[in-house]
This record gives sequence, structure tokens and C-alpha cells, in this order.
Amino acid sequence: MGKKKRKKSKHAGKRISHPFSHSSSKTHAPISLCMIVKNEAHHLPGCLESVRGLVAEVVIVDTGSTDQTLDIARQYGARIFQIEWENHFAKARNVALKHARFPWILYLDADERLHPEYHQKVKQAVQSAKADAYYIQVYSPVNGRLGSVPHIQTYPRLFRKLPGVQFEGRIHEQITPSLQRAGARFANLNVRIEHLGYQLPDDMLAQKIQRNIQFLEIQVQEEPDNAYAKYQLGQTYILDGQFEKGQKLLEAAIQSNQLTSKIEATARLVLANFYNDQNELDTALLHVQRALHIAPRQRLGWFLYALIQGKRENWEEVARGLQQYWTYEQEAFTELGIDKVLDRNLVLQKFLEALQHIPDQIPRFRETFAYIQETIDQFTDPATVIRVLGRFFDIHNHPEFSVHLYRKATALEPDNGLYWTLLGYACMNAAHWTDAEQAFSRACSLQPEVYENYQGLAIVHLKQGRLSESIRWFEEIARCFPQHAAEARRRIAGIYAKLGQVEKAMEYLQQMNVENAVG
Repeated sequence: MGKKKRKKSKHAGKRISHPFSHSSSKTHAPISLCMIVKNEAHHLPGCLESVRGLVAEVVIVDTGSTDQTLDIARQYGARIFQIEWENHFAKARNVALKHARFPWILYLDADERLHPEYHQKVKQAVQSAKADAYYIQVYSPVNGRLGSVPHIQTYPRLFRKLPGVQFEGRIHEQITPSLQRAGARFANLNVRIEHLGYQLPDDMLAQKIQRNIQFLEIQVQEEPDNAYAKYQLGQTYILDGQFEKGQKLLEAAIQSNQLTSKIEATARLVLANFYNDQNELDTALLHVQRALHIAPRQRLGWFLYALIQGKRENWEEVARGLQQYWTYEQEAFTELGIDKVLDRNLVLQKFLEALQHIPDQIPRFRETFAYIQETIDQFTDPATVIRVLGRFFDIHNHPEFSVHLYRKATALEPDNGLYWTLLGYACMNAAHWTDAEQAFSRACSLQPEVYENYQGLAIVHLKQGRLSESIRWFEEIARCFPQHAAEARRRIAGIYAKLGQVEKAMEYLQQMNVENAVG
């Protein structure tokens, strides 16, 4: 009797040629990918595709899917274990750990991706004897009530399957405490997991928040001394608009002295942001200062510090806080549990606003300006930033800053004549005559129709005492730009007078007068 044919799902079709099986372990790292899922047909293919060629097996614990999740998992060769959902995330994750057959564990959710660009780093990490657990960045774009600034969190998502290591917590489950008890060695791994789960419509996000509150309330009731659960519930209350409840729980969690330094610093920043919104600036500043004392290498706290000091009109401290932000902007791992990389245009705007109030302090921030200019290509619109910064330096008479800026601009766009012109004038203002001549010459070759390039060359030669060359360029101006001819001839007459050639000078002045009379 023939076998019944399984009904094909919409994801079925061409057989997927990347089974995660023991036989593939020679090419894959000795890693078990452990997942818990329920109705993830939309997200699961993208997740499993992202780890193709990396892990040796996929262990999936399903908690009651009614869509095509299991069909998709089978197509990818996953080992599937079905359990009843007990409203307890750690229990479900520990089932996956129990069935993992390889010495390293990577855990992901279906709405996460670990893209191939990072696979080699992961393979090298598990081959190394450097650590037993690796902190990895989880990058979460957000929207709606979560704001617009992506969150960057770090978790030990990759770890050895050591005896006794298991997840803890009904929700926001943790693996770190058991790894620490097992004596695991921790290290940072500069790898990023992309998390798509916070890009939800407001109604779905509200449902997720309510679900989290329900689970966390049960956990706090079951474990009244669990400071981490109180921290999670407190910040979720604040996110839900239940500010008084959230404030009390966060302060209780901090006062317990049981939070890790990273989590305490994060809790204090949540409170600092809350008090700043309420314009209780002294309390907000106290919390942010304590957070920065605990974890000075961070971005979010320094930006919040600057915002609070801005409300107090303490401009030197605003600039100092933002200088610290720029110092840590590029760091993959900071000392904060949940950090953010803010919009660069916003940070630069706040920085320049502060310096407008204390222009005499601008030289103190030379290194910060150098860093901004060196990384200017990372702005969304570098050309606009170049214009804004150039205008700022010109207003406050800092030609050496302008020279650095326009050198970077010409490196970014070597065929943009405007940048070469601006570099020429910046070098001229800084008395860098040879550099100015080179810049104006390049600008002339790119934009021969621009009067300012000829004027720049004429003045640069004049400043260097190369008078015959200066006369030649002023004559070019008189010939090519009739509207500037009179001024050019006046300058030529002045040069001849300086040379003692009075008759020649008078000749040019007379010519200029004739042209003016005719005009």
C-alpha cells in the first residue's frame, strides 16, 4: 500500500540543500541552535536561512503552533520537540538545552537573524579556548511607543553546554547566573544579531507589553526577592504609562543591592529619563550621575546627562557630556546593559548649540571635532554636515578646523570643485599658502567658470610675493569675468605701484576709469 502524500505548505517546493545534521558537522561549527517557537511561519525561514552553514543542528521546541511552523522546521532538518506551554520561557528553553547534542549552544528567536557576514567570527570563537560564553550584540530597530532609536543589548547568546547551566525566569529569562555559578569565562564577541520583534504596530506592541506585565507580575509574586524581575516589571510599567508603579519597583530593585552593575546603571537611566520628562531635574541628574559613575563607558547616559544639563542651561556640561558620547559612539560593547546609538545629526546639533553659548571653549573640543570629521561619511547627508560645520568654524574664526573639514570633504568627493574652493580659502585663512594654491588650482580645473577660484589664486600668489603670477591671474579675471574687471585692474595697478612701476600703474588706472565712464 502506497504512502499518503503530505500536503505541501506554501513554503514547500525545491528541497533545501542545507540539512542541519550530525553528518554535516565537518563543515559546520559544533553548535546546536536552540529555539522555542509558536506560530512563527512568517519569521522562521529568515532565521534559519541566516544560520545556514554555521550551526551543526537546529533544536526546536514548539509550544503549540497551529500554522505551518513545523512544516518549515522539518524542511530545514530541525529536530522538533513539542511541549505544553506553561507560561514559563525558561522551562521551554531548558527543554531545548536538554536535547542539544553539540558542545556549544547558540540561542535565537524566530524574529532574529545572525547573518553570514558574522559566521566566521563565531566559528573562530568556538574553536578558541578564550572563553566559555560570549556576549553578542542584539540590535533591535523600534517604532511607536518605543521611540525611533534602535536598542543595542548584549547577552551571552553563545556558550558552552556546561553541567548545570540552564535558563532562569518566567519571562526575560537569563542564562548568565547559571553560567557564573558554573565558573564560565566570559568575553565579548563583535557579532550582531538583528532582532525584528519590536517593529510592530502600536496595537500589537501594546498586547505584547500587557502579556509581559502579566508574566512579570506572577514572577514577582512568586519570587518577591528577585530584584531583576522587579527591574523588568518596573521598566515595563513605565513603558505602559503606569509611572508610579514603575518608579517604586525600580527604586526597590536598586535599593536591594542585588542588581548587576550593568542592570543597576540601566535602571537608574530609566528613572533619570522619567524624572527629566517630569522636569524634576535634580533627581534626574542624581540618577544619571550615579549611572555614569557605575558605567562611564556608555552612550545613552552621557546623552541624557547633556539633555538634563541643557534644561539647566549649563552649557559647558552639555558640551562635555556630548563629547563623552562621541568618545564611545563607535564602541561595539559599552558598560551599559541596554545602550543606544543616536541619530548623529541630532547629537551634532545639540553639540553645536551648546558651543554657541561658550564659543571661547571651542578649542577644548578639538579632538571631538577631529573625530566627527574623520567619520563624516557615516552621516546620512555628509554634504549638509560639511556646510553646517564649515559655517560654524567660519563664524567663530577657527580656520584650522575648517582646513581639516574640507580636506575630509575633498577626500570623500575628489571631483567636487566646491569643496576644493572651500579648502583653498580655509588654507588661505590659516596662512597655508602652498596648500591653498594647490586647492585653488584643482578647483579651477574642475570649475573653470567660477570667479572665486581665480581670485583665490591671484591673492595666494600676492601673499607669497609672487607678484608677476598674481598679475597674470588678475588679468585672467579681467578677461573672463567682466563684472569683476574694474576691481582686478585696480589690484594690478596696486601691485605695479608697489613694484615702483608708476607709469604702468597709471596705465591700468586710466583704463579702469575709461571703462567706468563707458559703463
